[in-house]
Amino acid sequence: MKIATGSIKQNFLISLLILVIGLLITTARYFYIADSRQQAIVQVFERHADHYFLAIERAVKSEIERVNSLSAVFEYGREVGRDEFNHYANVLLASKNAIQSLNWLPYIPYEERARYEAKMRAEGFTNFSIIAKTAKGLQVAPPAEYYAPVDYIYPLKGNETAFGFDVSSVPAEKAAIESAKFFDQVIITQPIELVQELESQKAALFYSPVFENGPHTLLKGYVVSVLRMQTFLEFVKQDYFLNTSLKYSIEDVTNEVSGNPLFFVKEAFSQEEDSDTFQLSTRYLNVGGQYWKLSAYGDLRNLEEYEAQPAEWRPFLGGLMISLFAALLGFGYLHYRRKNLLNEQTIEDEKVRYQSLLEQNSDAFLLTDEAGQVLNVNDETTRMLGYSRDELLAMNMKQLDNKFSEEELLERANQLEFGKRVLLESTYLTKGGIELPVEIRTTKFIVDDQILVSSFVRNLTERLQYNALSMDNTALEEALRQYTRELEEQKNAFETVFNKSSDGIFISSGRRVIDCNEATVRTFGYASKEELLKLPNSVFAPKFQPDGEKSHRKGNRMLMICLQKGSHTYEWVNRRANGELFWTDVVLTRLNLNGETRIHIAFRDISKRKQLEIELLKAKEHAEQANQAKTEFLANMSHEIRTPLHGILSYANMGSDRAETVEREKLTRYFDLINASAQRLMSLLNDLLDSAKLETGKMQFNFALQDIKNPIELAVSEQASVLQDKQIQIEFPEDDQIAYFDRQRLQQVFANLISNAIKFSKPQSKIIIDYQPQGHGTLLVSVRDYGTGIPDEMLLAIFDKFTQSREYHQSVPGTGLGLAICKEIIHAHKGKIWAENAPDGGAIFKFILLIETPETEMSKDSNDE
Repeated sequence: MKIATGSIKQNFLISLLILVIGLLITTARYFYIADSRQQAIVQVFERHADHYFLAIERAVKSEIERVNSLSAVFEYGREVGRDEFNHYANVLLASKNAIQSLNWLPYIPYEERARYEAKMRAEGFTNFSIIAKTAKGLQVAPPAEYYAPVDYIYPLKGNETAFGFDVSSVPAEKAAIESAKFFDQVIITQPIELVQELESQKAALFYSPVFENGPHTLLKGYVVSVLRMQTFLEFVKQDYFLNTSLKYSIEDVTNEVSGNPLFFVKEAFSQEEDSDTFQLSTRYLNVGGQYWKLSAYGDLRNLEEYEAQPAEWRPFLGGLMISLFAALLGFGYLHYRRKNLLNEQTIEDEKVRYQSLLEQNSDAFLLTDEAGQVLNVNDETTRMLGYSRDELLAMNMKQLDNKFSEEELLERANQLEFGKRVLLESTYLTKGGIELPVEIRTTKFIVDDQILVSSFVRNLTERLQYNALSMDNTALEEALRQYTRELEEQKNAFETVFNKSSDGIFISSGRRVIDCNEATVRTFGYASKEELLKLPNSVFAPKFQPDGEKSHRKGNRMLMICLQKGSHTYEWVNRRANGELFWTDVVLTRLNLNGETRIHIAFRDISKRKQLEIELLKAKEHAEQANQAKTEFLANMSHEIRTPLHGILSYANMGSDRAETVEREKLTRYFDLINASAQRLMSLLNDLLDSAKLETGKMQFNFALQDIKNPIELAVSEQASVLQDKQIQIEFPEDDQIAYFDRQRLQQVFANLISNAIKFSKPQSKIIIDYQPQGHGTLLVSVRDYGTGIPDEMLLAIFDKFTQSREYHQSVPGTGLGLAICKEIIHAHKGKIWAENAPDGGAIFKFILLIETPETEMSKDSNDE
């Protein structure tokens, strides 16, 4: 038999291929690791950026609340003195802040200017005149339709130059105060350089209009908060623990048409912005009538979480060295193997020719050394003596020859002459214990300095041999029958296990399926085994496995592992006859049947286990999201509770200090403000208690058939003052409509939905409530507003606890519990609630109630059946 060997050129090409493959794997691995690390650090950066955006949003809300609190003092007070203003301002600035000053700007028409300046001089400001910003600098204000001078300012120190300055002389500030007056809300200016000489950073001015008797009546003036934006950013970074390795900017993009950015603040960044490690994230904030562009940026390498990537030359050098070593090792192995195969081939050819001659001889042949150790035999020897070749090669002639003793055999071997053939007779003992008279032709010779004795043996007792063989044949036949019965029993047992097994089983030869059991046919959904076995292997699996590797390539790799190790276990995605994919746990076992290699493939459907793993993973992600939402809720709730509590303490403190000197009407207003703040705090706590009761199932319901108009009218009455302030009308049907509900809880649902609609509705708009009977004994109720609507991605999330829509309404207060409570109450009524966006603008909240009692509905259903 010839053994194929590769040429040196082929060995070199194979080694070169090993080198190329190693370099490709090294390169792919380097880019994969680099990309994975890059994605991970980008996600860390985005979390820091999101934290920055949320911190700015909350901090700006706090500043708006501060301005609104001071505005309430001027709105409800007849005349606020300078000392009283300083006291209020001192209370509001007691906490850490970035405010340059709090100002009061009275509204002065042109005809009132002289009287106002005289009043100020009488207060001790001898040279007081309203000053304005002109092309020549700060000068006495020229005639104008009206003035808005800085009258009260706290603190005065460091802000003296702003005293008496007419902010309406600056076009940008004039536009801001006009907008604040028109919309009756806090308006923030674009970036402004202050008139204070010592101030170099940009500032944002928060203007809040103050009317004589409520919204859109006689304008009294403006409360102004001057916010130093650089200091404000440093305050936010410190108070909210922002990442100091990143840079931040705040830019006003409200009227960005020229392409020139209006930055409040932009922190310098020294690295190249087009580098691979530079990262930028932006968000837009709608606040105080302005659009701010918030940016977080920086070099990812400055983050603590950044893990330095390996130098570019190390992976390639390491991969090159490993690949080169593997190529050299492969070439050496192939060259060594080729050389050995050539030598083995020559020797094997000689052995084959020599053994062929021996096998063609009809006599038995034994080759021994001088001591009688058997070195080689032919097949006739094994047939004659009954020993296997391996057994004979482990024996000595003294064990076979039954006539001569060991000493006689050694003496006979020593007496033989080299090259001379000697004929003699003896008796050999077979493996079965039978004595055979034999004739021996023996010769002694030398090969490779070793003395060898060759013997050709012929059996002389054919008759005895025939009898012995007959006896042996009888025993062999009985043994054969017994062995056949055992094989039949094993076959039946295997077929029973094979066919009755609940696990699917394939028997394959290479990549071809040659047999399967009934469980396999059922699992894959085919009509019969015959139909399944006709199909190619490619139909039993999708083109790609979940890890991205092609199925046929991965299948070949699994088979090779099984052939090498004897067995292999792995998970695999299969495809049924109807195209459905399912997961299986596969066990491959290598078998040797009739001299041929077969693969036993056992598999079990683990789709349910996989589905459970996916559900557990989703549950884990949902829990993490809920925990994050709860954390944000607690931060927001602390702010929501602190604001009214701060108002209660402030006005209670002022009332306590001035109870003996302040006017009774003003003292009453203090109590009104304290009551309003306390009511707001009570509303927050009620929402928390209701949410806890609904979550634990302790909320009590009193269901009854009653008119739905009653809870609607009560909920509208609760919101009457707010509706009047914003001049919003509510429309709902006059027809009575009976439904099955708890009146108090349904009133709570309407109150939450109407309050929510008012918050997001523009002034002088309307809210429409409607209810219409539907099929199957249900009532469809809707509450619609004409506000800005709800972002599509928030339509489902707004009913989750601790969730608010902040896309367009960052300044709207709330805890995120109102809609979640509505959802729980409606579900307790066996209904459902959802939100939609109206095509012509605004949001619609809809929910379903039962018209009749559940018992009545069940009775009707049974009668229909």
